[in-house]
Amino acid sequence: MLKETDPIMTQKGAALDWSPDGAEIAYIGGRGRAIRVVETGSGKVRTLVEGELGDGCGLHWSLCWRRIDGLILASSQSPDSSRHQGVFLLNPNTRRVTQVMSSGGDWLSSSRRFPP
Repeated sequence: MLKETDPIMTQKGAALDWSPDGAEIAYIGGRGRAIRVVETGSGKVRTLVEGELGDGCGLHWSLCWRRIDGLILASSQSPDSSRHQGVFLLNPNTRRVTQVMSSGGDWLSSSRRFPP
């Protein structure tokens, strides 16, 4: 169980962040391939995403919890190439993912929800 809660170490940005209410911490785990949330009181871990967020982006670099709406903003790229990169919004309650920026810096509006 402890192994699941170890965040990756990264030089490119934050690998973890507190929820706006301080009750949870979102972090990148699974060698950069998962986004998880741990409850600070109980230590219970939930996996929000295992693998790709969209557009082939399955290697996650950084995240932050937005204070205004409780969504998680994450940057990710394809594991085999840095050509495919993206910025995504992730709703920790519904697990809905919206890609908001592509590799070329274009703002997007596509979204999809991961199965529970």
